[in-house]
Amino acid sequence: MTSAGDGRTTVVLQLSNPPGAPQPAHVHPGPCGDLGDPIAGLQNLVDGRSESTVSMSLDELRTGDLVVHAHKSEAEFEISVACATIPAP
Repeated sequence: MTSAGDGRTTVVLQLSNPPGAPQPAHVHPGPCGDLGDPIAGLQNLVDGRSESTVSMSLDELRTGDLVVHAHKSEAEFEISVACATIPAP
């Protein structure tokens, strides 16, 4: 994650074993085992990679209470393939 200025942040995700289909991804309140409703949508991962700019500052994202989460595909949305806590500074 890097600051994009004006209260925005660029979020880059990279998965090592993508399933082949585009994968929806979001920022959620966490933890990973108990996700809250998404608070920021991210670009779908394509071939395991996504780059998005969200309307949240780096400080807002790095509270230690948020996670990035990826689904297997639109068709298999209920299957989680990745989830990671966004660490506090």
